[in-house]
Amino acid sequence: MQTTSRAALRADALATVKLAATYIGSVVGAGFASGQEGLQFFVSFGQQWRAAIAISGLLFIGYGVTIMGLAYRVAPSHTGEFLEHVFGRAGGRAFDIILMTFSLSSLCVMLAGGGALFQQQLGVRPGIGVFITAAITGLTVLAGAEGVARANVVMVPWMIISAVIVGVRSRLSIHPAAGLPVLAWGGNVLPTWQVAAVVYVSYNILLGIGVLASMGRSIPSPRAAIWGGSLGGLCLTILAAIITATMAPYRDALNGVEVPMLYIAQGLGSSFAIGYALAIWFAMITTATACAFTLGKRIAGTGYLRLEPGGAGVLISIGAMGPAMLGFSRLVGTIYPSFGYVGLACMVFLALAALRTRKIT
Repeated sequence: MQTTSRAALRADALATVKLAATYIGSVVGAGFASGQEGLQFFVSFGQQWRAAIAISGLLFIGYGVTIMGLAYRVAPSHTGEFLEHVFGRAGGRAFDIILMTFSLSSLCVMLAGGGALFQQQLGVRPGIGVFITAAITGLTVLAGAEGVARANVVMVPWMIISAVIVGVRSRLSIHPAAGLPVLAWGGNVLPTWQVAAVVYVSYNILLGIGVLASMGRSIPSPRAAIWGGSLGGLCLTILAAIITATMAPYRDALNGVEVPMLYIAQGLGSSFAIGYALAIWFAMITTATACAFTLGKRIAGTGYLRLEPGGAGVLISIGAMGPAMLGFSRLVGTIYPSFGYVGLACMVFLALAALRTRKIT
């Protein structure tokens, strides 16, 4: 009996780590690690960023547990089944369209980020970075799901470790940004820090819901769902706090900077800048690849085009280059808040579905 209990605890522990890592990987993208999200959603509100991070952290933990708990109880065979349970048949189909639209928008943001990165680090035109990022994304998509998975295994740990190193190192040194002239802040993309804290979580939930829902059948117990959601949400909160705390002292100097964390890394030396630039760029590529592959698979599945998912993904990547030329910070400040408001409805439906499912079980 004791052996069985230990085996169950071991299985729960392993599942907890896997679920937490998946949760983190689905949320931590290039916008997160670049600092552009943190700059617009937290740093722009001055000293209130700490309270905003605290609210976001509680929501990350709460909704991580909610989604994983629902996924465990529903045990969907595919994401569509989970969406139908949460939103109803018609609502599930509508929300599926929203997710696909968000994936396309995120692809455009990642390509724009590649352009901004190349311009800031190498001094070349953004279009060159957009093209190179789109080309590598297309090649990775052609490698199929295995190529996407392998890319994420390398990217996520590297990006997280790089962000922590730059964050800690910058807090221990005097950064050149402190001596730059203070610029007038260009305005916030959201009305209040309270709204920003909630919207920040809501659009990130949109990114994670499809991935986490598909893992329902691999969650061994309710305990693993609770632990996985809590650990993942806590790690996301800590990472967001580190990145935001790194940028907060240089709020005004970072006004108008496309890739804020890279700007700070550049002030720490060329080795920090190169390492962090590569980490962010690979993050952009893997996020873009996941979006392009998902969209390509859906389009290929319709039968309207005689293309494999990889080929359809390449065409989508090419088409996304146009909107990507609008600029990284502009797209982040427009697309993410817009889908964040849509995500608020998602959060309400998730909470109601959790209550409904708990009563049934």
